[in-house]
Amino acid sequence: MDTTDVKNTASEIESVKSQISSLKSTIAAQKTELQSAESLYRYNSIQQQIATNIVDLNNLQTTYSTLVNSFQSIVRENSAITTEPKYHIRGFFPIPDYKYRDEAETVVEEIIGFDIAYRYIREDNTASQLNTFTYTAPDGTEYTGTFTDWNVIQGPLKTKIYDEDLGRYVWKTENIADGTETNINQIDIAISKGEKVEIKVRTISEAGYPENPLRSEWSNSIIMEFPSTLATGNEMADLIKNVNDDALTITITNNLDSLGVTTHLDDTIPNTNSVNGMYFKHIAKNIAVEETGLSDAGTTVVNSVSLQDVIDKLKSQYTTIVEASENAVKVANEVAEIATEKHSWYDEKITELISDTSNLNQNIKDVSADLHAIVRI
Repeated sequence: MDTTDVKNTASEIESVKSQISSLKSTIAAQKTELQSAESLYRYNSIQQQIATNIVDLNNLQTTYSTLVNSFQSIVRENSAITTEPKYHIRGFFPIPDYKYRDEAETVVEEIIGFDIAYRYIREDNTASQLNTFTYTAPDGTEYTGTFTDWNVIQGPLKTKIYDEDLGRYVWKTENIADGTETNINQIDIAISKGEKVEIKVRTISEAGYPENPLRSEWSNSIIMEFPSTLATGNEMADLIKNVNDDALTITITNNLDSLGVTTHLDDTIPNTNSVNGMYFKHIAKNIAVEETGLSDAGTTVVNSVSLQDVIDKLKSQYTTIVEASENAVKVANEVAEIATEKHSWYDEKITELISDTSNLNQNIKDVSADLHAIVRI
């Protein structure tokens, strides 16, 4: 497998992911800015920018999905197998001095091997919690056992070779400098990053061997921990894991898209005037309202229209009513003004008539007086 192609593709994926993240942040900021637009022109301009960025975002997400699929194809076609690197505690421990079988110390009792016990412990050097199991004996008695966390292995045993000088078989002396030989005092225990291993040993004596060899008490234990400064990264494995995670994200996103969840969430609008961060879930043009009406045939039909259309219709009707009301008030005021003017004219005429009547009465009195005077004459 060409690791260069894999790394280049992984680098492209990270680049596109960064662009997607940046564009999402831009769209979110524009939606926030939309709420403070001071003019209809500015509002429509921001809306257009959001629409353009959403198109770009969809294109980037398509590219992202294509790159992830391409990466997985390269890995699959080359049968790439990645495993975490394995680490081991390896080394030697000293072999204790041998003992003698007799008081004269002429016959040596050889140490021919070791039992090695080890267990994995916590960061605070305490043992992990032990598991308990219950089982039933053939006589029906129930027992509960605690499973030890110690792993005990028997190391290699010394072998015997024929000593021609002595004319008998003797235990072969260990040669730890020979890399082709397995020695009785060597250790090989697996360990992973972040682990600690507690180790102890005990000797196996030739006394009683092979039926029932004598064993010593366990030694004091030592604790070996994984070096904190040792880098354990597997670059290729990490790349493949990251891209597989990306593929899972894409699968989930596609499922959400097919269910309309993404479209549903994209319609949210932040409310910058809210002190508790509340946001509006949808804009009116994307909310459906059912209207009942009559078809050309006279049957009742139900049509779905946007809430924005309903609001615009109601606003138009409200404006018409307000204008009609204002016109009616204006006409009423004009009529009242005319009536007031006419009332004043009539008042003047009545006043003049009263005055004329008064003058007429006076004239009549004068004529009447003249008539009386003439009659006397």
